[in-house]
Amino acid sequence: MESSNYLYPNVDSGRFFISPILGCSGACSYCYLKIRNYISPRKNEVSETDIFMAAKESPHFIFGKNGTIISIGALGDIFPLGRDDLIVHSINVIKYLLSWGNPVQIMSKNSLNSVYIAEIVKSIKYPEQLLYSTTITSINNWDKIEPGTASPIERLNTCKIFSDSGVHTNVLLKPFMPNITDLDIDIIADLLLRYKIDYCTLGVLYWTPEISEKVFANKFLKEKLNIDNIFMSNHLDCNGEEEIPSTMIDSLIPYIEYLRKKGISAFLKSSCVNANMLQITNPSNYYKHDDKYYIGCGNCCI
Repeated sequence: MESSNYLYPNVDSGRFFISPILGCSGACSYCYLKIRNYISPRKNEVSETDIFMAAKESPHFIFGKNGTIISIGALGDIFPLGRDDLIVHSINVIKYLLSWGNPVQIMSKNSLNSVYIAEIVKSIKYPEQLLYSTTITSINNWDKIEPGTASPIERLNTCKIFSDSGVHTNVLLKPFMPNITDLDIDIIADLLLRYKIDYCTLGVLYWTPEISEKVFANKFLKEKLNIDNIFMSNHLDCNGEEEIPSTMIDSLIPYIEYLRKKGISAFLKSSCVNANMLQITNPSNYYKHDDKYYIGCGNCCI
């Protein structure tokens, strides 16, 4: 049983990370899954009992509406293109975890049809329980760096179906790639407004020898990517104990301010989004630790 790969308690972030699918066929050049050698998507073979016991036995997990945020999809895309068997498995896990009553985040950079979305939505226990997120790194050049994924417009169309069903949506500009994502920021902002995306979360680019080798094998990225802002030591969200190099968080702040001036609710962490949705204190408590992610948005001390 791979329960250690399935559920990551991250005390600092106030979230538990669950991966019904290990690996991804998106072939994103910047992918951090290479650190764990998760390449081809496969089902994570654990039972509902395994998941429940992993949460119950953790001293940090709190059940219920005001409890721990459950984040689904850290170590693999939960809706792999063309794999209905894996998509159904992910949906079953999502429905089960929604039954706990905890706030739940799900994320995919692929498209999902309305029938599957309706099945997820009918399992929601209360308004604002579920947050659906997708990722955009580039509008004009996404296919050069994420060739095995759905297009940004297809991803936004999936957001729209969730939104029309009453689910809040969040677009992750993650990783925010210097000299690539920033060059599309005006287009991205316009699309976020056009598709009525509720939230936007910006994130760093992780940088290990494995990632850099793959990045520089990509002709487009080798020519365009500006990594002057690298390096700082940073944590992987899905495993708070592991630090690896990344781009500088401070470099994201001007773009957060720009998006906010456009009327877009922008943050540095998805836990901030859930706190804003539920009008609760962010369980990450960044403000108590003078954390680098604390930007005084107000969610830490409601």
